[in-house]
Amino acid sequence: NMKKVVLLALSFLLLFLLNSTRVYANSELKDELLDMRTENRKVYSLGNDIYRYEFYTNPIHYFDAYDNRYVEFDQGLAYNLKTAKYTTMNSNYRVELPTTSSVDNMVRVNYYDLYSIDIDYFGDKSMDESHISEENNVYATYQNNLDGQLRFIPQNSKLNATYLFTSPKSSRQVNFTIYSVDLSLKEIEDTYYFVDTANVAIFQTSDYYLLDSAGNVSFKVDVEVHDLGKGIYEFSLTVDDEFLDDENIVYPVSLIGGVTYSLVSQNDVIRDKTIVKDTYEGYDTDILTVAKQTYYPFQNTPVYLSEYHSYSILELNFDELTGSNITILDAKLYLNRYQSNVNSKLPLSEITSSDFDSIDGFSSYTKVLISQPTINSENIVYDITDEIENHVSNDETTLLLELSPQFILLGTSNLKYMNIISENADEYNSPYFTIDVTGINLNSSYGDSPAYEQINNLDLNCFGYALRMEHTILNISTPSGVINFTNIYVSNAYLYQVVIPAVIYTINNQTFYSTRVLSNINASISEDEYRIALRIGNVNETSTLFYTTPNNWGPFTKIDDFHFMIQLDDGSWSHKIGDLPSLHLSSVINPSEINWDAPYIDYFTGEYFPNHYNSYTIYFAVLHTKPDGWGY
Repeated sequence: NMKKVVLLALSFLLLFLLNSTRVYANSELKDELLDMRTENRKVYSLGNDIYRYEFYTNPIHYFDAYDNRYVEFDQGLAYNLKTAKYTTMNSNYRVELPTTSSVDNMVRVNYYDLYSIDIDYFGDKSMDESHISEENNVYATYQNNLDGQLRFIPQNSKLNATYLFTSPKSSRQVNFTIYSVDLSLKEIEDTYYFVDTANVAIFQTSDYYLLDSAGNVSFKVDVEVHDLGKGIYEFSLTVDDEFLDDENIVYPVSLIGGVTYSLVSQNDVIRDKTIVKDTYEGYDTDILTVAKQTYYPFQNTPVYLSEYHSYSILELNFDELTGSNITILDAKLYLNRYQSNVNSKLPLSEITSSDFDSIDGFSSYTKVLISQPTINSENIVYDITDEIENHVSNDETTLLLELSPQFILLGTSNLKYMNIISENADEYNSPYFTIDVTGINLNSSYGDSPAYEQINNLDLNCFGYALRMEHTILNISTPSGVINFTNIYVSNAYLYQVVIPAVIYTINNQTFYSTRVLSNINASISEDEYRIALRIGNVNETSTLFYTTPNNWGPFTKIDDFHFMIQLDDGSWSHKIGDLPSLHLSSVINPSEINWDAPYIDYFTGEYFPNHYNSYTIYFAVLHTKPDGWGY
């Protein structure tokens, strides 16, 4: 289907990917509030009760499980004398291995000490000394790396190598095997997940696509998987013959795709896409394109439209900025142009009558021009203060924008375009936006915590109760589904490395909810947040069977091996165990200092556990931007 092939003026994309710079807001003369960090956000105090929020497309922090806090990525590489390799100073151990590389030996990926995966590529090319280490850090070298095709991205700790089809005669079949003794394969909507015994997605495959040297793209890559037994799976990729045989294709052609670590929180701070006027085609790639073209890609006849237009759509989300006392003092959107064949005005407009997901090339929507500066440098800044202020004053926290090719003139060339770095480009952190506000309290004692009221609903469990829902049995989930705690030997390492990312994923996927991990019970929260606490049950650091009395050698078999509590407006805590009525722990100020008793332990014997939920206590700050449920 050649509609999947699009010419969006992506030339020199590989050069962009390999030679990148990062753009960050100027942080001079500001004091960062470390407790307010999230993966994608910084908050600074500017003095006089004025705060600056900086929202980024890609993570700028990672959760350090051992220090229980968000840590800033160190973008540099340090030389490790022991291994004689370069490694990131600080990283979140997210790894990506393209399934297109050919190496002599198996490549081993470790995420802390819990899981590993081996990938064996078949082919006649080698990549000596370029691998992901068996240790906790991600290492890379730049020796013998297929003529520079290996690239290392410190920010997300990815190791990426690109397989090249050097000519139309290159083999169209790419095979590789993936092996893991601890993980099994699960397919959901054309994505393959490697899951543990608790159904937690640890690794997953990413989308595959072809990219030629002129920037032409095809997403037509077929994937077949064969189970070879004993934890070994063979992947076969068949690529787009029509694309590779087209006379307009410029070789070499890169085949891009990978296996990536799954437990990364989803970023909905900034979303963007490119749409083509009067078509259903939409593209979510590493760039945004505004362009005019007289021909469709790879067609020698003029299109029926007078011109081929592509627009870029952006969605900015700022859920944190709610409250009747907030005043927006300044707001700016930062874009980065990396490539174009024209300097022109680039109109930015607010879309006032649609939503991001429904917009395509046939959509009709109302828009209001914000500004249309002439673009003559890489860095583009738009003032969006009025638009953000209008939304916040109306309790709206999403701004929808359009970049238009209105002033891009065709002239004597068939194609005029301007390419803007997209939120998908991992090397950059662009687009990003900043908002200066006053009238918000970021050091509230108990924030938006509720007063206690007894809740007796049978269809409400501890997790739903902690989120102040009324009729929800909520389970901790990952992209592959609900975590099943039955008969697994959980540990504090499992808590940090699997459960905490899964809790963040689960809460952030609830409508109007967001969350962040707190370093301790006293970490700052805003007046619109409240604290919840988490423990998991049957923590076992020795991997031996649990027993409750000398006569009971069986492991605990109940499946709800997690528990939540919620902080109330007087600093005390409450919780709800299963379908039982809620309980007010009126004398408890610090859940870390008490036993979290279960009301019963075994459905058959009724035996009681003195301290079933025995893990470390983890605290989260929860924000609910459309309050409803109990306590409101």
